[in-house]
Amino acid sequence: MSKSPQKYVWKTAYTWVLILNALYILGFYVFMNWFQN
Repeated sequence: MSKSPQKYVWKTAYTWVLILNALYILGFYVFMNWFQN
């Protein structure tokens, strides 16, 4: 049983989650600032 491919897939998915989360926070911040001005 090789765990290497499974770990790679998990790490890739986790990286995408972090990227999407960062984009969501950034987009929300810009959205709120845009409506305040």
